[in-house]
Amino acid sequence: MLSLVKNLFGRPPPPDVKEEDVSDDGSPGQEGATAVQTATGCALDLLKGDFFVLDGGEWTSLADGLCSVTFDEALGRMYVSQEDEEVEEVFNAKQMTNVQRYDDPDDGYPCIQWIVVTRSENMSEWGLKFRNEEAVDEFVRQVEMLGQAESTIVVQIDGLSMTAREGPGEWSPVGHSNSVMVMITQRKDFEAHLVIFDQADDSLLYSGAITAGLGFKYEWPKIMFLGFSPLSSKTPVLAIECPTHAAFASLCGALDKVQAERRFKKKIPGKPKATENEKAEEFYDVDNEEEPAERSEDASEFSTTSEAWSSEDEYGSSPVKTYPKKQGARDGGATESNKLMGTSKTVGGDRAFVWRTKVSNRRQAARHEAGGGANMNVLRMDADGLEQVTRINNILYKGEGVCPTACMMHEGDNKMLLLDHSDPADADKVLCMDLNVGKVVQEWNADSMRVNSLIPTSKTAQSTGEQCFMGMNDKAVFVMDPRLDSRNTNRAQTYAYASNVKLSAAATDGGGRFALGNRVGEYRLFDGQTNKEGQIKRCKTLLKGTGDPIIKVDVTFDGRYLLGTTAKYLVLIDTQLSGGVTGFDKSMGQNAPELISISLSQEDFVKYGLKDINFTPARFECGASGVEETIVTTTGSLMVSWSLKDVLRGKIHKYSVKPMGDYIVATESAPGVSESTAAGNAVVAMYQDSIDVARRRRSQHRK
Repeated sequence: MLSLVKNLFGRPPPPDVKEEDVSDDGSPGQEGATAVQTATGCALDLLKGDFFVLDGGEWTSLADGLCSVTFDEALGRMYVSQEDEEVEEVFNAKQMTNVQRYDDPDDGYPCIQWIVVTRSENMSEWGLKFRNEEAVDEFVRQVEMLGQAESTIVVQIDGLSMTAREGPGEWSPVGHSNSVMVMITQRKDFEAHLVIFDQADDSLLYSGAITAGLGFKYEWPKIMFLGFSPLSSKTPVLAIECPTHAAFASLCGALDKVQAERRFKKKIPGKPKATENEKAEEFYDVDNEEEPAERSEDASEFSTTSEAWSSEDEYGSSPVKTYPKKQGARDGGATESNKLMGTSKTVGGDRAFVWRTKVSNRRQAARHEAGGGANMNVLRMDADGLEQVTRINNILYKGEGVCPTACMMHEGDNKMLLLDHSDPADADKVLCMDLNVGKVVQEWNADSMRVNSLIPTSKTAQSTGEQCFMGMNDKAVFVMDPRLDSRNTNRAQTYAYASNVKLSAAATDGGGRFALGNRVGEYRLFDGQTNKEGQIKRCKTLLKGTGDPIIKVDVTFDGRYLLGTTAKYLVLIDTQLSGGVTGFDKSMGQNAPELISISLSQEDFVKYGLKDINFTPARFECGASGVEETIVTTTGSLMVSWSLKDVLRGKIHKYSVKPMGDYIVATESAPGVSESTAAGNAVVAMYQDSIDVARRRRSQHRK
């Protein structure tokens, strides 16, 4: 298998750059990569980049200078080192998963990040920032080659064709017609890869992990998908064209099978359903008789009482933005921009509180100016729009600048909880800001247990006088009680895992039950009760997800529906069991629920000229009845909403899109604005330099 993979991932000529042209500080004119050949059977590609580890939800630099990256083909290992600073990490390429490529939003340099999962279920996440695209290309080629060296071939078919669609119009050929080979491989850890190769000129057309984010769509004779791949920064819509029904069914069946096996981490016995039936046209729609997916851009087209955005063409003349604008950090600049936001209808009426911070050194992650605190803009929101009320500059606590990395409204929206990890010694601290006076007034501690994120004790706790709240880190979730003596600890109840399960997201329902998501797509459901020792009980249900990092989770008030956000797609899960109980109350056991994945359609990806999909945390929004009816998220400068009922009915491509005026960093609900206007519910969108309000209206029934 290694020789085959080496042929597929043959290295192009190395960049014409000498090793001495690469400096440890990566200054302009001294950037690049070189290929170095050593002992027989041990090819090392010397690359240099900034080296990071994801520690407690924040990227931390492991060296001040650039680190060297080398590969050992014989051992299948990668080494990242910086001799002067005694930094060295060794990675088994076959344990590297979720390899992703992106550009740093502040300085534009190309980056790679990946997750390592060991047999003990410990997880770690790493990243490298290079100085040119050639270095990233070479890095990815080596990782793909070594990672698949011991993979098994699930299916391999020759004589196919490939086309691409990067904009409106016809499909364009990629490679030579009827000379394309498609191969699906699978590793021992069940990560599968799709490799597409042009046999006419021995060129690699595509290679990437098979995930739900590719959005496979089967329409004979095409298998269409979004071409997300670490091998390329471009993402066209790609299509594999099959000459026969047998080839089409074989590929469709293999794609479905490896995705299911990746989720459950076990082999699924038997052949794909289409192969068993020997009637591919009955299973994979080879005759293209499937009912077209419904979607709507106009409220009048909705057949249910779903939500649509008012004034959908408000920013029709603004180009859709896929990425945020760069902040000038490459040149050592420090541009102030919006980072965090909270909304309230308690403090002086409808208000938005926007934290503005400066990025001055990406190697040390986000830091404000030395010695200074962040600034906060306070804005009034009403039916007529937004108006800045005041600005609080240089926010301090005990004489030290406050630069929060996370915030959450608290105690009837009169207070805001803050996390500030500028000083690693404060990673177990939670600050409390009184919004009525505009000052940080209290500090609570979790007794040496790092706090990565904040969660309310129930779905409505923030709007009440509830003082307790929850915290979470990579390995634990706990309840914080401000009424306890802070000189000891405010951590009252805890559930901690022995291994690093990389918890990344949490949400509660109306009764205090809560769900946790992690970086490998797993969901853990807790009933929120304590055991006889007064600690949080273990989870009732562990759900295997789709394998991709979970950014955020949300839960409906009754706990029935769970919503997970990944970068490329959302996942909706029905947790209800027979008898009206849910997976929060009783183990779901072998009754694994169906996962409904939703994302933008391939047609809209092309229509809006997107280069990527990066969803912000999705959440349920309530209708006039107070019951969750809508799912809302954003990607780039697009606001997107689905009717919950439509999604449950399988109409996953029936959604409403509202282009906004700029790239959307984050969103929050604006319940006060909703009540004061006949337009319907509203969502506050935070851009890098301003905020805006997107209003939703209740559509009319189709006549």
